[in-house]
Amino acid sequence: MIDLSVLQQGLAMLASPWTLLALSSGLASGILIGALPGLTATMAVAVLAPFTFFMDAATGIPFLLGIYKGAIYGGSIPAILVNTPGTAAAAATARDGYALTAQGKSRKALELSLFSSVVADLLATLVLILVAIPLASIAIRFGSPEFALLYLIALTMIASVSGSHIIKGLAAAGLGLLVACIGLDPMSGYQRFTFGNTDLLAGVSLIPLLIGMFALSEILMQLTHPPARQGDSGNQVHGGERLAWSEFWALRPAILRSTTLGAFLGALPGLGAEIACWIAYGLARNRSRTPERFGQGSLEGLAAAESGNNAVVPAALIPMTN
Repeated sequence: MIDLSVLQQGLAMLASPWTLLALSSGLASGILIGALPGLTATMAVAVLAPFTFFMDAATGIPFLLGIYKGAIYGGSIPAILVNTPGTAAAAATARDGYALTAQGKSRKALELSLFSSVVADLLATLVLILVAIPLASIAIRFGSPEFALLYLIALTMIASVSGSHIIKGLAAAGLGLLVACIGLDPMSGYQRFTFGNTDLLAGVSLIPLLIGMFALSEILMQLTHPPARQGDSGNQVHGGERLAWSEFWALRPAILRSTTLGAFLGALPGLGAEIACWIAYGLARNRSRTPERFGQGSLEGLAAAESGNNAVVPAALIPMTN
């Protein structure tokens, strides 16, 4: 049961002007950092955490939450506009988001990303308030076999998102597993694929991997094959047409499904938005009536990816507080 007195106290603390100012400042800072490729949400919280040393808990915690939530959403902005995810959680967003930008629909893609993120975060927050205790009781029962199964499910989603290019998908997955093997073996401490280089003992960091795999490759591709110039009409200058309410309303099954999945995965320790976005994207493709449009500018795919990764953020508080 929900303790209404505690909920009332929390809402009263949220209504404080200083709390709202800290929350807004953290959200804006998080979006800014998340929109910079290579800077993760975790790094954003770590870099800005010293500002909370001079705040009380009622101000500092909303500030950090705003940073984390803003960074997860902010990663979708470069993913949509320049095909370079700002954070790893927006990697699935780039598939359909940039395809929409290439079609002159960048404004529609950005609006859908924003609305899907807000709805998913709001619904996941309600889940956190209502069913945090039952979810926590399930999360603490997860052990190595259950986590291995979840990672296996995430890998099987390669078949879903690869479409007709299954060989390329398997090759990319194999290369990713090979890169993940670099560093010290967690069980024996044996050096794997380091070739005597001490810089590789900790493995390949996510930041250079993201920049090298997405940013540099996209720069080289656009240098060799410059994108076609859009027309000079005012509609194109402002990013194309806006998202219609009917289009957003039609995506509610994908958003609700991805939000539920993201909230569940967020409640499990060790799993983050990076896995949730791909599982939600693959599930949406499997349940879609038009799976062939995924990767070609599908609104359903974009909404699923953004709902899945943003729903993780509120649910991630469950294992943190238990």
